[in-house]
Amino acid sequence: MNTRQSPLLASLLGASFLLGGCSSGFEVTGDVNTDKDVMLLWTVSSGSPDYVYKFGEGTADGESFELSLDGDPPAEAINSYGIGVAIVSTIPDGMDIPEDGKLDGDIVETYFDGNPLISNEKAIIFKSAGEGLDWSDDFSDGYTCGQCVRGGEGDFDSFEPGSCDDFDLSVESDAFCDWT
Repeated sequence: MNTRQSPLLASLLGASFLLGGCSSGFEVTGDVNTDKDVMLLWTVSSGSPDYVYKFGEGTADGESFELSLDGDPPAEAINSYGIGVAIVSTIPDGMDIPEDGKLDGDIVETYFDGNPLISNEKAIIFKSAGEGLDWSDDFSDGYTCGQCVRGGEGDFDSFEPGSCDDFDLSVESDAFCDWT
């Protein structure tokens, strides 16, 4: 059961987009019209309260961004059922990220006040060996890219394997993939 702290936190926690295939040296690129650096925000909804965990950063040059991950995400970024889902986002000006990486409701509110650019249709998925959710059966273990699959009325969204190319960041935060 999910306990949501605020509508903003719920919106961010419902967001998710995926990347592609191994546990070390994993790289992602995409288009962005800003030179603000990017980060990965991992949705953790398997406990109470839900939270967002920041793990992974990259750079942008006004046209594109790139980020790389060396090693598996920390346990704090993975849900109890062995799946981690992260969106790519710009880092808003003035946002202070705690050293422990956990973003609570107040930090998420500051995050949205900064009008971040977000990957709305793709996410980075990390799957622990032999674990997962029904929709994650088609994903390989480790890092993978995924595409949002919209659920029907009253159903949660899910992901299917997708390309790691063309992560497009936009401000359409109401279009989050609500997989939780």
